[in-house]
Amino acid sequence: MERMLACRVGDLDLLLPFKGMERLIPWFDVEHRGDQVLWGDEEIPFIRLDECLSFPGRDPALDAGVAILQIHDEMMALLADRFLGLVEVDPETSFRVPLNWILGHPGLPYRAFHMVEDHIVPEVAPFHLLVKDPGGGEWPAAHGEIQDAPGRYLAITVDGHSAAVPLAAVEHVVDGEFLMRLPGLPKTILGMLQLQGRPIPVAPALSNAVSAVAIVVLKCSAGLFGLAVDDTHGMVELSNQEEDRDEESDQEPPAFLGGCDLLDLDPLGNPAFTLDPDRIWAALG
Repeated sequence: MERMLACRVGDLDLLLPFKGMERLIPWFDVEHRGDQVLWGDEEIPFIRLDECLSFPGRDPALDAGVAILQIHDEMMALLADRFLGLVEVDPETSFRVPLNWILGHPGLPYRAFHMVEDHIVPEVAPFHLLVKDPGGGEWPAAHGEIQDAPGRYLAITVDGHSAAVPLAAVEHVVDGEFLMRLPGLPKTILGMLQLQGRPIPVAPALSNAVSAVAIVVLKCSAGLFGLAVDDTHGMVELSNQEEDRDEESDQEPPAFLGGCDLLDLDPLGNPAFTLDPDRIWAALG
């Protein structure tokens, strides 16, 4: 188990790493000058979490506080509306955010998503508030090899477009109402989904989609993620014949996240654009 400090900004609960925590100070006891806070004999960076979440122009709450942290030899002061106390999280059930997601977001960077009393709570990456290019980083642990099932796909529709994903990559299909939206996520992530006690990210099938009627949970070489779609239509078998693809190859493909391939016609005679989970995952950053 790992200890975290829970805080609240607006109506959003956040977690801060307890390791490196120096002190909690009431807001009215803090001596700050613009984007600096006086800590001992030195000035350290002062960061308002509400402004990172695009809540500018707010006066700090009466019970607001400042957390003084030391992360990688860097001191900083983080302002939150309220500190809620210590919680313990299980790293084994958490979703660790890929580094390119952290670096690619201009606002509040999230380091991970944890389960706290059946709720998904994001953990802030304080160091990345100061350093935007630290280098290194790893992808989440691999989920395992996807077993091939040639020709078998789950048929889906997105904004009127017919598409299909490999049936071997499909873990679950859940209702879109379970999508949890959070501020500060990359544009390619609609929200988070709790699946069997684990938080996983949900991406739109189309690059410009903003809603999820259903969520298809897919596995790729990097782990699990959800794909937001309008509907699912069960298993279909599609051939891989060259003449079928050539017949429809002049059609302009929709802007599916990660791109698509025109494989064949579905049983209704519509072009079946096939989506590759690994290509979608690679496009999330």
